[in-house]
Amino acid sequence: MGSGMWLVACLLAVGGTTPGDVVPFTQRDVKIPIQVQPARRAEIKELILYVSEDRGQTWQQVASATPDKDSFAFYAPQDGEYWFSVTVVDQQGRQQPPSPHKAPAAQKILIDMVKPAVHITSAARQGEDIVVSWQIQDANPDLETLKLEYRLADSPTPTWYDVSLKAAASGQTKFRVNNSGRIQLRMEIKDLAGNVGNAEKEVAAATTEAPAAHWDTSRPAVTPAAVTPPPPVPNPVSTIPPNPGAGMAAPGSPWEQPPASVAPPAVRPEIPPPNRSNAAGMTSNYQQAGSTFGDSGARLLATSRSTAADQFPPAAAAPPADYYPRGGPLPPPQLVNDTRISIEYEVKGLGPSNIGSVELYLTKDDGRTWQKWADDPDLKSPIVADLPGEGLYGFRLVIHSGAGLSRGAPRPGDLPEMRVEVDTTPPVVELYELRPDPTRPYTLILTWTARDKNLAAAPITLQWAERQEGTWNTIAAGLSNTNQYLWQLPRTLPPRVYLRAIARDNAGNAGIAETPDAVLVDLNKPEGHLLKISGARDAQTSVGLRIQP
Repeated sequence: MGSGMWLVACLLAVGGTTPGDVVPFTQRDVKIPIQVQPARRAEIKELILYVSEDRGQTWQQVASATPDKDSFAFYAPQDGEYWFSVTVVDQQGRQQPPSPHKAPAAQKILIDMVKPAVHITSAARQGEDIVVSWQIQDANPDLETLKLEYRLADSPTPTWYDVSLKAAASGQTKFRVNNSGRIQLRMEIKDLAGNVGNAEKEVAAATTEAPAAHWDTSRPAVTPAAVTPPPPVPNPVSTIPPNPGAGMAAPGSPWEQPPASVAPPAVRPEIPPPNRSNAAGMTSNYQQAGSTFGDSGARLLATSRSTAADQFPPAAAAPPADYYPRGGPLPPPQLVNDTRISIEYEVKGLGPSNIGSVELYLTKDDGRTWQKWADDPDLKSPIVADLPGEGLYGFRLVIHSGAGLSRGAPRPGDLPEMRVEVDTTPPVVELYELRPDPTRPYTLILTWTARDKNLAAAPITLQWAERQEGTWNTIAAGLSNTNQYLWQLPRTLPPRVYLRAIARDNAGNAGIAETPDAVLVDLNKPEGHLLKISGARDAQTSVGLRIQP
């Protein structure tokens, strides 16, 4: 479903159909084609598209179209499941069905742009066996695709071998390798939308003593002196997609020339990173002059929000040397973009007095200190907690029996059972002045910057629109943050358009930079050349006038 499209059946006949399975998508720009029987178009005044984000409990109108239009345009603000319903308004103003609640959903889709987080939490030799533990975090994992492989790290031929395991979000397996050398492991899984997550880890040779670690046993100890910063790597340059789409000239014309390499623009001077405080909405602030992109002289056209005083919060301080947490490695954090969270739990070992109370304990320093944070009033999973803001938090659950007994509150040094990182700040996005490509006709260089501490792997979507309130057309989606893209212009493009750059992070936040005014995209400057000078009489003769002697 990478095209971001599905076919809505003849909209006059969707009532009474049975919704199909949920269809996964890996992009948030969805184009919904409209098909109406030509003979019925005259009866229809308007088509209305409704969406539900809570599986049909509530519905919201998101788009409308006349029957001569070929599609609806929908943009999903965040990952999640969306149900769609279509109603038809006839020429007398009657709506059928009267409400989206009166008909089954015409289509269900799942937007999932986050790849699974795969963690090999431990991998070590136990006698002749290698024991591997893992944990996977994803909202929609396809556990049937989970696989673990190994190879001999010192082997000249990189042959990978499958390891038998039970497909589960967390688990442990062991296997035997008749080799005492270093072993390289890799684990991979896909989610239902096709996003791929993977992780690698190395098991030391049997004769090598494992490094001691008292904070995070999943990471080898490294002294600061041994760390060498990598050399800077220039950003790659996006190329023109192989099929620019409808509206392009026929093959062989100057509109379809093969792309060539383009030198990236000069590096922008360092800009303060964004503020990690909670951002309300995605409002835009724009600057029209006074900002440049390095030495290229490109003028700043739009930015997602002011960055003059933005700063990331300082990194969490390392635990003191005398702090020894108990319980093994820290669990990997789960990213969320909401300070109100819901945590599911289970209770085991209940006696006749049943449950007396359920308490949630919170740590902000990975177990050094703990505080009681929330109670579950109904004593049923899940427990809901409001967190104080962005940051990294750990949790433990304490269950009291009806007789008042429990295993006790967590003590300093007890590691959290679960961790979450709250990130509610959208990426900071900036759009820069268009530049013509000197090597390709009818091609512009789109330049942007996007910054976020949790930026997704392919976070960028570029769009254009003839009117700000009109339909936004996708130039390219799922782009890496390479800072520029070569846009081969459709011949039907208006001379001025609005531009938009969207950047998404792994928590589901989206930053949007949109030009406040239409931008000139026809940057060609025609020139004329004199070919021949003729006298007036010659000019008259040349147009067929007969001159009498």
